[in-house]
Amino acid sequence: MSTPEADGLQAALRAEHSAIWGYGVVGATVSPELRPGIRDVDAAHRASRDELADLIRLRGADPDSAEASYELPFPVGDGASGLQLAAVLEDGVAKGYAFAVSQADSQRAKAFSLGALTDAARTPSTSVMAGPPLGPVSPRSRRRTITRWPTWSRFKGTGSPVSWTWVRLQIVERRY
Repeated sequence: MSTPEADGLQAALRAEHSAIWGYGVVGATVSPELRPGIRDVDAAHRASRDELADLIRLRGADPDSAEASYELPFPVGDGASGLQLAAVLEDGVAKGYAFAVSQADSQRAKAFSLGALTDAARTPSTSVMAGPPLGPVSPRSRRRTITRWPTWSRFKGTGSPVSWTWVRLQIVERRY
């Protein structure tokens, strides 16, 4: 039986599946010093996926399966385009959780989805780059083990939308 809440959680789950697949591509294109951070982000998405699947099962529905592959939004062949893909993936995850929040009826689903949306807004995927420390850590940040902000100088000339994605996600966070 499908309910609006289950449909919202399924949308977030599909976004997590896509992000997990996409971070495999990101990890293959970034420099070796960035790979541990990418692995940490990937592990956080896997943990979120598993928790979402449990929430969906509690509602009497079967979690959607991951696709065998996903279409990339643009060609990814180097580190800069890999980081752009990471930003697009995080934007997609944030949209999935925003929809889940809008459809949630139960306190547990709403709290999980809102926490994940907040995490996506606070932690741009490319924050594995060098930069100043984040500062205080929220209780939900255990899901994302990122400790640094991206610096603009790293993205200058790459056309990376990282800064704009973060600003846009901050606006989404403030609505809830």
